[in-house]
Amino acid sequence: MKMWLNKFRAYNPQDPQSFDRLTRLIRGELYFATPQELNDPHEIFDKSSGVRICSFTKGSNSNLLLWIHYANSFNGIAVEFDRDKIQQKINEINTNLNPRIEIIDIKYVKKINLDDHASKYREKYFQWHYEDETRLMVSDKNDAYTIEVTPKKVMIGFKFVTKHQDEYDSIKKICVDNSIPFETANKQMAIYNQDVLFNKYKEQFNKIENENEND
Repeated sequence: MKMWLNKFRAYNPQDPQSFDRLTRLIRGELYFATPQELNDPHEIFDKSSGVRICSFTKGSNSNLLLWIHYANSFNGIAVEFDRDKIQQKINEINTNLNPRIEIIDIKYVKKINLDDHASKYREKYFQWHYEDETRLMVSDKNDAYTIEVTPKKVMIGFKFVTKHQDEYDSIKKICVDNSIPFETANKQMAIYNQDVLFNKYKEQFNKIENENEND
């Protein structure tokens, strides 16, 4: 079964680099962030390790919380990628002697073992479960790191469409020129599947409860 990974990004017109970051993502440029750039204050990484991370959600691009928290309340975009194509790109880059990139599905837990180095990168507190995160992790100590994977679809927040016509026209042109389907995301779209999301989160929480009882 196909699996899609979504990456949300906000637009901030006060930041001169913000629109450039949006367009690079739409063109399929995936950026690996340093620990200092990550937004979860509970994640404790060794900042000297050289680890860089590119995060996605396995959740739907109609997830209301993701639009609010990561796309400035629909003043941004969500770009959908084919996980198989990302894995194919990783396979092209990795070698047996130098596996540079890992793809990790985050596990959500009540407590993280901070003494376990691997857990710091593979686990997050359950409060973040709505992200349903998959991350790419690279250990190179480069100043910057990106890979390129053609997106499957672009969702554009309705506030972005109404407030930033010139930028919206530019995004549409990029999508058309690169044969990338695009749609407008709105609040109604983002809440229609709330029952599905609730059941999924309930299932995840019950799993964590069972794991703690068995420890």
